[in-house]
Amino acid sequence: MSPGQTPPNLTPPGARVNASGQTSREKNRRYLIWGLAFLLLALALIVLIFLPAKVKQLDQALSVPSSPAIITPPSASTTSGVSQHDAGLALQAFLRLRAQPELQGAELWAPPLWSEATTAAELGDEHYGHRRFKQAQSAYEAASQSLRSLQANRPQILSEVLISGQTLLQENQAGPAIKAFERVLLMQADHPKAQTGLAKARVRMQVLDLMKDGKQAEINNKPALAAEAYTAALQLDSSYRAAQSALQAVNK
Repeated sequence: MSPGQTPPNLTPPGARVNASGQTSREKNRRYLIWGLAFLLLALALIVLIFLPAKVKQLDQALSVPSSPAIITPPSASTTSGVSQHDAGLALQAFLRLRAQPELQGAELWAPPLWSEATTAAELGDEHYGHRRFKQAQSAYEAASQSLRSLQANRPQILSEVLISGQTLLQENQAGPAIKAFERVLLMQADHPKAQTGLAKARVRMQVLDLMKDGKQAEINNKPALAAEAYTAALQLDSSYRAAQSALQAVNK
């Protein structure tokens, strides 16, 4: 080698290859690091963007009852402030009133008014069964009002039915008179006038038959037989004026 020339590169060929390979591995490592960093950054962004929404949905799901049977949609009765308890109290009031002694047998001695009350109560039962508590309460209260009216009018009803029975008996309508007196006795079992009227009504048809026999005996000019028939009629009903007058007439 002459003076002034650059010494040739004496690095072994294997060493150059190793240096080049090491450089490539370092570059690949850097790419891998940058790729992982980018992936982590992307995952972080996804978590920051979507996780809050998912958490909110989860909270809402947890706050809603899982059983559909527990969810009761608001109805008109609920929003009106009338609860099942209120309707139940109205029903209990009706039942207590219906059990009062003075209303016993009312379905027989005052059928129209009793039917009005029971119809209203049945309507209340229907509303109650469909959880319409406001309507149920109103129906039960209407039924109770009908029963209170029946209680208040009971003395007047008794008097009117008694007078009707007495009038029917005077007209010799024994069957209707019996029913009228029996209605009075349903309201008051020891009513003296109704007891007397019922006893007379039950024998009135026999009295009328004896009166016919007496009249026929008079027509046949048999006063003794006529007197016997009239006397028998008075034994059944001592206050029957027609028999009293007829007996006096044949005994003259």
